[in-house]
Amino acid sequence: MGKLFQMLADQNINKDSVMKLAASLKNINLEDEENIRKVIKDVARIAGKTVDRDLEDQLVSTIKNDGLPSDLFNMF
Repeated sequence: MGKLFQMLADQNINKDSVMKLAASLKNINLEDEENIRKVIKDVARIAGKTVDRDLEDQLVSTIKNDGLPSDLFNMF
């Protein structure tokens, strides 16, 4: 958790937004591509980044195959 908070501070990301996102992930089916795309869009919004379709497709593939990476915010 320390790495997460350090990354949030380094990238000026709102901790409360991340905690809300984390809570919403507890009950989400990450085998459903629509859910994965929603998570990607939520993370991008929180991080203040835009994600083009190619990167979104790549992230969907990574998440489907390997699960949510611990450095998801750094992948944008």
